[in-house]
Amino acid sequence: MNKRVFVLFSFFLAVMLFAVGHCLAADEFQQGIRTEKSYINESIGIRIDLDENYVMATDEDLQTMMGLGAEVLEVDKKLLDIAKITTIYDMMAANPADGSSVMVMAEKVMLSSMTMDQYMSALLSQFKKLGADAEIDEPIEFCGHNWQTIFYEINTSGVNAMAVSYLDRIGDRVVMIQFSGTSEESLLNAVDLVSCTSID
Repeated sequence: MNKRVFVLFSFFLAVMLFAVGHCLAADEFQQGIRTEKSYINESIGIRIDLDENYVMATDEDLQTMMGLGAEVLEVDKKLLDIAKITTIYDMMAANPADGSSVMVMAEKVMLSSMTMDQYMSALLSQFKKLGADAEIDEPIEFCGHNWQTIFYEINTSGVNAMAVSYLDRIGDRVVMIQFSGTSEESLLNAVDLVSCTSID
């Protein structure tokens, strides 16, 4: 995937997520630990180990995606109150060679009484309004969670992009693990990066 298409695809996802919902107590969703080549999040039971083709987003990249200004970037990360941030992008990595990417985020739902079925229906509706071919798939058991799944495909500037997202409600946030690619093979390359921190 070229840089322009990747940026457009990321923008498409960000717009969709903003439209669906607008934090959690410290003992619920916890941010994971990132290095240049790995990500571990014990609160959702997953780890992601990148191969040599993937590039990990930096703290600055993620904070920019969350719409935090330059003045916030100078604040010690430990002082950043994630409870006040609507959407937390916890990690993102991309493979320029095959156009695949993986992302973990947690979004505060718009209304505390919103169910996962309602959230998934709203998400599906937003994808379709933005021109994507989207469908809700069967839930899967993975790393101690019963993840809801949604698959979507969109053609941007003549390049086909596809993605699958795993979603689960934790407290008043929906956690999403999203995998994307420009082909089924590159999508599966991203999926293969994820494993569980303990045996299911």
